[in-house]
Amino acid sequence: MIRKFRIFLEMIKVEHTVFALPFAFIGALLGAVVMENRLPQWSEIGWVLLAMVGARSAAMGLNRVIDRVIDKKNPRTEKRAIPAGLLKTSEVILFIAISFIVLFFAAAKLNPLCIKLMPIAVLMLVFYSYTKRFTWLCHLVLGLTIGLAPLGAWVAVTGEF
Repeated sequence: MIRKFRIFLEMIKVEHTVFALPFAFIGALLGAVVMENRLPQWSEIGWVLLAMVGARSAAMGLNRVIDRVIDKKNPRTEKRAIPAGLLKTSEVILFIAISFIVLFFAAAKLNPLCIKLMPIAVLMLVFYSYTKRFTWLCHLVLGLTIGLAPLGAWVAVTGEF
């Protein structure tokens, strides 16, 4: 079980989630200070953290499932969890579903606008994985998607866009 957990952490590149968290926290801090002259509440920071973990985990899982056939043919990626047979596609799909549930739950705990805007974030998370197939601008899409983190955190603490 611990081995499987480590494989999932490697698959989702948990270090990338840790790298992205400060951007979300800065968005939450700026939103609270600029719009409401306060610091974010610890509960808000916790829900933002949970939303980020859910979103990033779902995105990385989606990316791995969507690219599994291509990854199997590429010597650089053939040892990734799904092509190497370390994780079943069905396990990763379940993981993605749970990650999206975590994202939805966290967004619901923050405010109604987070729920209303969540489909945009989910669309961007899914869209990026396919952009690699038709444009060299895929990393621009990735940057825009990652750039939603501070905006989402701003919305999370202010309830305003």
